Amino acid sequence: MTDPLTRLTNRMAFVSMLEYMVCSKAGGTLALFDLDHFMTLNMRYGQSAGDEMLCAFSDLLRDIVRREDIISRIGSERFGVLLPGLDPEQACEVCQPVVDTLAVLGRPDQAECFGITASAGIAPISGTVDRTMKHAELALFAAKAKGRSRVECA
Repeated sequence: MTDPLTRLTNRMAFVSMLEYMVCSKAGGTLALFDLDHFMTLNMRYGQSAGDEMLCAFSDLLRDIVRREDIISRIGSERFGVLLPGLDPEQACEVCQPVVDTLAVLGRPDQAECFGITASAGIAPISGTVDRTMKHAELALFAAKAKGRSRVECA
């Protein structure tokens, strides 16, 4: 249930928690974060640099989101955050500082480096797990299509 690299809950635990929130009609919002151009980082600087970035981003999420939010690593460079009790607008206010902070911290200090950023998609938790995930994914795709390093709501 735990990702060994980041020590966050893994996809299996994330889906279980999301399913509980859907079934109990607890309300809240799902945020999906994706590190932009992560494959380029891995190809240019190696797997260990990618692992360091994943751990640093995990720490950034822990530092910025609320204590009651549930953070999971759900894919290679993909993170899910369950934000109980928040509507999408409130969730955006919690998630935007993550994207903004990484954009500042991830700025290159050398000409040959490239910046590290993240994009996020937000959707209300409702209907089914699949429906909730689909809406958050579509919002994430919109964030990427609109230039990356941004938060989009479903």
